[in-house]
Amino acid sequence: MTVALFNDKRVVMDKRFLGKRDNEINFISLPAAPAETIAVAFQKYLESRGYSANRLEEVWDGTNKSIIPGAGEMVIGGTIEDFAITVNSDLVQTEYACKVKLFVVLADPSKQAIKHQETIEVTSSLTTVPFSLDQAQQLMNNVLAEVVEKSLADIKSHLSLPTEQLSR
Repeated sequence: MTVALFNDKRVVMDKRFLGKRDNEINFISLPAAPAETIAVAFQKYLESRGYSANRLEEVWDGTNKSIIPGAGEMVIGGTIEDFAITVNSDLVQTEYACKVKLFVVLADPSKQAIKHQETIEVTSSLTTVPFSLDQAQQLMNNVLAEVVEKSLADIKSHLSLPTEQLSR
């Protein structure tokens, strides 16, 4: 199984910043590009389920015409449509709203064939009293993990391990 870098379609000035606080302050910057972060999340999830997963350091947008030859038996990729967290604070509470939306595609490069494709969107929110960067990051991590899990749950019939191994 190979995980390609996802094509980041978001229209933002600096794609590494995922959060905006009180509509003006950028926060939660990633050490790497979001495409890299998402590829790592998919790779780690697959490995935790017993798959051998390699990462391809090329962007694949999930289209049939751009399947990367030699990318392995199966390749996962697609596009990042939304990946953000918004925080609004007042004197009483802080509200966090997180959203991740991916177009996920599974393909067989040797046959130049798309096996499965779908858009997965997960949102979550949280309210706390003081602002906490740790809570914002944890919410973002939870939402990203849920997107990866939902994506792979729907494609397990196309993978070579028994389906019960994917749902462990």
